[in-house]
Amino acid sequence: MRTDLIILDGTNLAYLRWDACRDEVGPCLDCVLQVLDRFLDRGYLAETMLVVFDTRIQQRFQQANREADYERLLTYMQRGTAPIFRFMWRNVIKSVLHALGVDATSAFLIVTNDSLRDQPAWVARHRIPAFLDQNNTPQLLIESEAALQDRFHGGGGVPLRLEVSR
Repeated sequence: MRTDLIILDGTNLAYLRWDACRDEVGPCLDCVLQVLDRFLDRGYLAETMLVVFDTRIQQRFQQANREADYERLLTYMQRGTAPIFRFMWRNVIKSVLHALGVDATSAFLIVTNDSLRDQPAWVARHRIPAFLDQNNTPQLLIESEAALQDRFHGGGGVPLRLEVSR
């Protein structure tokens, strides 16, 4: 079992399907949960995962007529069990790294399809991109388990290929 910290950029991942193919209107909580499942399927512990959302996500769900998704999100937040779901102020990644005391020596992953250009270079080296496969299912862009472990420690280059779902 693994214990490294995995931070999911929930707001960004909620727009993954909409950004890629425009067949969804606005954010979709299922995209976030499917990415979360990719890590659980690989044996990562729910207790090591933090799913963070911009505080404006409620407004975004309402504008897309997806109040049910927001209500589901609140249910996850209120249950008090892992993985933890939290709201953060603007610049979600910077806020959560600061709140957790994460620095360049920490072992963590940031799962997002954001390029993180506005973050220090050491932060971007911990990024695992998420994309959609031909079935519109979120997948993680990684080379191998070794490459994934290297990302926890800020090493390696850009991942090369899409992981296939099991």
